Amino acid sequence: MKILPFALLAAALLINHPSLAQTESAPVRPAAPAASSPKPEAGPSGLKSGTGAMAVAPATPSTRQITVASLTEKEIKGQDGSDLGEINGVVESTADKKTYVVVNRGGFFGFFGTEYLVPVDQIAITGEEIVAKNMTPKQLESTTPFVTDAATYRLLDDTTRVSVPEPR
Repeated sequence: MKILPFALLAAALLINHPSLAQTESAPVRPAAPAASSPKPEAGPSGLKSGTGAMAVAPATPSTRQITVASLTEKEIKGQDGSDLGEINGVVESTADKKTYVVVNRGGFFGFFGTEYLVPVDQIAITGEEIVAKNMTPKQLESTTPFVTDAATYRLLDDTTRVSVPEPR
């Protein structure tokens, strides 16, 4: 019985794959609806078969707009509640326009620390707490330290608004 869902999935992938699709120019007509079709049963995923579950797009996460000034000089926590550092600013990649917070970690009273980038789409704000989802101090320190480079990153000013995902 476990083979049937996999066989159906494989068939759907083969049919929809562009290189394996038929190249005839005849229009494809949908099959006529059955006069009396049985009630769809729930599959292993809990979705009823025949409901178009394959065509459902994933829900887009809701976001809120927040100014750069409201992010800077705030502490950022890791997923486990540990301290990651302080947000020094927000930059945007000149290549793909992706937005990052610049996190200063270590040092002495904010001096002599190492800066790292955390994608804004990987942080969540709950009340006054800023949390980097799926990030621990060890993971942050394993990334390449941030080096200010005007050709690669553009520093966003305090009045710029960025989209931050709403916590789930």
